[in-house]
Amino acid sequence: MSYQPATFNYATTVDTMSYFYEVDTDRFVSKIKWLDQNRTVDQIIVDATATAQDIDAIFNELYNTTEA
Repeated sequence: MSYQPATFNYATTVDTMSYFYEVDTDRFVSKIKWLDQNRTVDQIIVDATATAQDIDAIFNELYNTTEA
């Protein structure tokens, strides 16, 4: 089964920021790469006021990136 890119919306306000995360390479990429439907890029939408810790918690939940 192949990976299907997804959009995850964690925003609770209309003032938002979007992050584009390429799952295969474990890195952030541009919106242009997200628009390329042959890539495994997820879009994560958060409140513009979210702190780095808030965003880290979201990524840990989505991708289980916590270190032991």
